Amino acid sequence: MGVVFTERSRGYQIGTLLLYAGTILSLWGVVAPGWTKTDLTSTGGGSYSGLWFNCDTLGYSGCTATSFDGLDGAAYATYVLEVSGMIVLFLASLFSVIRNFCLPVVTYRRSTQILAIWGGIKLFIGAMIFVGDVHGIISDIPSLHYGPSFGLVVTGSIVATIAGIVIAVNNRPVIAFVQFGMDPTAAQTVFATQYGYPAEAGNLYYAGGGGQTVVATVSTTSPAPGTVKMG
Repeated sequence: MGVVFTERSRGYQIGTLLLYAGTILSLWGVVAPGWTKTDLTSTGGGSYSGLWFNCDTLGYSGCTATSFDGLDGAAYATYVLEVSGMIVLFLASLFSVIRNFCLPVVTYRRSTQILAIWGGIKLFIGAMIFVGDVHGIISDIPSLHYGPSFGLVVTGSIVATIAGIVIAVNNRPVIAFVQFGMDPTAAQTVFATQYGYPAEAGNLYYAGGGGQTVVATVSTTSPAPGTVKMG
């Protein structure tokens, strides 16, 4: 794993993994047929309807594309919220991967947690609009039920929202300074604000020439640059 991620708090790491799990669950639910299921007593099986396909089985055999002709306002809102919610979650996951695994030096930003919460809420609201649109029909038809894909979307949206909250709570100022060829025991002077941190950022991390990570402390004097003393 990247230097930055391994130096994050355990809570932040858990939140990040929850974000990835929520994104995968939501994607699976949005793409797969199965928002509603109709029991077929004649065959003992069922047919499944999703946002994009209507299928005779839970797989993709015997599937036809969902018609978008004559969509009412609720159905249109569901599509818009689900698609845009997935885009937002993809961005949250992408930013998380780049900042935690690809960059040795990162700025202190809140975009991942904001996007995770925003994407999760959009997906959940879209799912609830769908419930409001079809619940009456499902109540009147005993053989019609909510399908597994719908459950995945609801679960994924909740997991992603919780992930964003966990990341927000545990998102402490952490940075990995990679300055190869320099003595890791020598005091260095850095401008914390250069990397998006306040001068009183607190603990920083310095990666020495040997690849080891050394904890450093930043001066709380503001607006002067923080003096990093290797611990």
